[in-house]
Amino acid sequence: MSKRSSSANVDDHTLANLLKPSSGNVDLSDTQKFLLGDEYEAYQWTSDIVGKYVALAIELPQYRRAAETNSLIGSKFVTLSNENDVKHAFSMNTADTNPLHVYKILSYITNLREKILNHAVGKLPTHFHVWSCAHLAGWLEYAHKVPSCALVVLKNHVSG
Repeated sequence: MSKRSSSANVDDHTLANLLKPSSGNVDLSDTQKFLLGDEYEAYQWTSDIVGKYVALAIELPQYRRAAETNSLIGSKFVTLSNENDVKHAFSMNTADTNPLHVYKILSYITNLREKILNHAVGKLPTHFHVWSCAHLAGWLEYAHKVPSCALVVLKNHVSG
């Protein structure tokens, strides 16, 4: 068994403090998906997990509460595709918003969306009638090279 350094313990403590829900206890199970690299499931995240992802992975903890308060679930989060979408979703005041924060969030969202679509294309069912929205979007993105249509499919799924 390897010995952990004291700096690792500090990092664990800091991580645990960031993960504390408002009510108290730390629930690491919610964040294990993105901490362990299972971001291809981001489409199914709750607003709490999106908030934790923004705080920990994107390293913008000041937007965590807005994600949770605005019920920004994973399926909505991964379809944010421009500055206005991000500002609206996180209730950012245009005058006070750092544009680098918006671009950083957008770059992470683009990366998440690619992971979701890559994963979906890798597991395409043989029959169309059992395809999910992510399967269809991934197929459009990679097999037919029409990413704008893939994004429309994801957005339409969110809006019903």
